[in-house]
Amino acid sequence: MDRARKESEEIEQILGKALGYPWYKDDPKNFPNATEADGVCVGVETAWSLAMIAADRIKELEERNKKLSKHHPTKEEALAQYEFIKQRSQRNK
Repeated sequence: MDRARKESEEIEQILGKALGYPWYKDDPKNFPNATEADGVCVGVETAWSLAMIAADRIKELEERNKKLSKHHPTKEEALAQYEFIKQRSQRNK
């Protein structure tokens, strides 16, 4: 196998695993002797198409994170709120 093809298959495996594609080893009916070394089944996907899927997923997660961060305090804000509540509860004793 030439170097470029081997590298492409390695990239497919890295991205396929990160994207949660199914492992060959987890389907013993169709792949009876498969081990972790056989990796994941990316089907007809290529390194290029998997990179595009991963890029889309990253963008979705960044947008989700941005929405969530608007509704949740930062670490500093949470600590300030904690200190405020702690001081207020000590005054009420």
